[in-house]
Amino acid sequence: MGSSKRNKSLYIDTEALSTLALIEAGLISPVDKLMNEKEAKEVDKTKMYKGVPFPFAFVLAPEGKRNNSVLQNLK
Repeated sequence: MGSSKRNKSLYIDTEALSTLALIEAGLISPVDKLMNEKEAKEVDKTKMYKGVPFPFAFVLAPEGKRNNSVLQNLK
């Protein structure tokens, strides 16, 4: 019987990786992590994050066929 574990890695492009590096370095204040669903909805509604004007929700949305397949098969 084969292993039931499958590689569930997401692949991100250089632009997304660079953006994550900016977060890690503290250069996109007040963002210090990716937003959860509740935070993202609040930012989209109010255009504020942690009391600071912020124009958009900050989420990671991986694209591509490989990522789509991984995302569709997650539980």
